[in-house]
Amino acid sequence: MAFSTPHTPQQTQRQSSDLAQSLPLPAIRALAEEQSIYAYLRYEKAGKLQERLPITGKNVIIGRVDPKRGYTPDIDLSSLDPTKTVSRQHARIRFEETFFYIEDIKSHNKTRLGELVLTPLKAELLQHGDWIAFGSVRLRFEIPGMRALTPSKESK
Repeated sequence: MAFSTPHTPQQTQRQSSDLAQSLPLPAIRALAEEQSIYAYLRYEKAGKLQERLPITGKNVIIGRVDPKRGYTPDIDLSSLDPTKTVSRQHARIRFEETFFYIEDIKSHNKTRLGELVLTPLKAELLQHGDWIAFGSVRLRFEIPGMRALTPSKESK
C-alpha cells in the first residue's frame, strides 16, 4: 500500500491509524511489529481523551519513575499520579501471539481489571476497551485496528 509523503508526524500517525482500522488481525500484528506499537493505554478525564500512551513492546512494565535509583519503567505514569499511588514496578502487560495479558507485579496499591482486583503474579486476559486501575490511575486498553473507542462517561 503506498502513501503520499505526509508533511507532519500527525498526518503519518493518522494514515497509519486509518490503515490499521481496515486490516485483519495478522496484518495488525505485522503493522504493530513494523511500527513497534502493539496497543495503547488511554487516559480519559471528564469524558474526554487526554492522552494515549503507546505500548511499544511485547512485554512492558507500567509504573512510575524513581530518579534516586535511576529507574524508569517502560510506561511511566508519574505525570498522571501526583499522589504516588502507582508503584515503581506496578504491572506488566504482555502480548503473546494473538492475546494480551496483564499481571500485577506485587504493587502496593493493587491493579484492577474492571472490578477484578488482580492476584499478584497471576496473568489475566486483557481485551480491547477494558478499564485498568493502577493504584488510583484509571486507563482504558485500546488495540489498534479494533473498533474505535469513544471516551466513556465512566472515566473520572
